[in-house]
Parts: sequence; structure tokens; C-alpha cells
Amino acid sequence: MLTSLSAAVVGGGLAGCSAFASVGGFVRKKEITGKRRTSGSLRDETVVSVGLTKSSDEPIMDVAKEWADRFSNPGELHVSTTLNDLLRDEYEEFGYVIGVCSKDWAGGGDPLGCYTASTRREDFNRAQVGDHVKASYSDSSIEIHSVEGT
Repeated sequence: MLTSLSAAVVGGGLAGCSAFASVGGFVRKKEITGKRRTSGSLRDETVVSVGLTKSSDEPIMDVAKEWADRFSNPGELHVSTTLNDLLRDEYEEFGYVIGVCSKDWAGGGDPLGCYTASTRREDFNRAQVGDHVKASYSDSSIEIHSVEGT
């Protein structure tokens, strides 16, 4: 079972558009995070993170050393059932996170509004960083409805 992680709203509030509705946007970030017990307390770790930066159209990837052989292509970040099971065995808690930006979520004079939140493994695998998607945000989670291309 996947653990839901907290959502963060980036780039302003919503202006007249419900986050619950499916909107057109693009994937700007994907990551897998986990919590590992060390010395009696849980420590947050990022397994892998892929994102777009303002200075580059190409995705930038940061991966924990122990998982580097599992994630080599930032443009194709997929998690198989086998890898999902390995992550579950390694971490007390882990989850999939995706960040989507849309003009429909913009507010406060910002051209884009972005949500970064937990997602299901199926949605994590469906969309890659840079893809144009139809997505919705609700209950601290992002759902990818369709991939429209890159």
C-alpha cells in the first residue's frame, strides 16, 4: 500500500477554477520519497527526483546512490511491480509524487499555478516530466486523466 504524502501548492491560489476539475497542464516534477528508520526515528529520503528548471527544457534527475542503477533515464521514469516491492521492503513508508502546472490553476497575477502532491503508481508511470496532461487535484492527491503528448 502506498503512503500519501502532503501536498504543497506552488505559484498562487486558484482563480475561478476548481482544482477538482480536469485541466490541461504539464508535468514539471516527479519523485519518489521514503522514510527509513535510523537510530529510532524516521528519516525522510528522496529516492529519485526528476524536474524541469527554468534554465533548461531537459529534465534534470537527482537519484540516491543506492538506486542509481534502477533509474538512469530522466525522460522515462517508470516503476515496475518488482521495483515497487523493493521500495516497500526498504522503506517504512514511501510514496509517489508528481507536480503539474496549469494556466487554469493560476491566481494572484501568476501565469501558472502548480500543485505538487501524491499520486498512484499507475499515474506516476503514465506521465513523464514535460508531458502535456489532463489532470486534477483533490484530497491532497493528483490524478492524471490522460497524456496529451510532450
